[in-house]
Amino acid sequence: EVEVVDYHLNEFIEHSIQQDEKKREKIKKPLRRQTKKPKNVFVINSEMEAAIALNYIRTLLPSFKRQRLLIHGACLESYCCLNAMLRMGVSPERIVFIIRPEFHMDWEERRAYKDTTKLREIMMEALKTFNIKVLPNHDFLDWFLDLRTNTVTRVNFATPNES
Repeated sequence: EVEVVDYHLNEFIEHSIQQDEKKREKIKKPLRRQTKKPKNVFVINSEMEAAIALNYIRTLLPSFKRQRLLIHGACLESYCCLNAMLRMGVSPERIVFIIRPEFHMDWEERRAYKDTTKLREIMMEALKTFNIKVLPNHDFLDWFLDLRTNTVTRVNFATPNES
């Protein structure tokens, strides 16, 4: 009996080693699965991302009936993109502008932007005037996707704890 147990134990150990090697191989290979980006979420932190979002919205605008458009960004280009969306006829009530935590740090590090606080205040006042919902100091935590329409229907946000 002891030999049988030893045999089974050795077999188990060998099997475990093989499984570990397979796991290591999987870890070495990056995940190749492609997921579609939700139709109503846009991350805009550069001129190129803004242009891509605008082209996408322009082509899909007729199919967007009630969905909210979630714009996540904090650079000058994201504000310009919001302006362009309004000019294209997107209702401001459908736009939610999510400003990531500590975005002002990025602006102030760029020497090209002078008087960044003043500029930000003007932009925020304009967004308020247009009745665009603004969520400052927020970051995406999780969202719920309607697989039928490929749109986000509910979002959970994270905000840094303030002391």
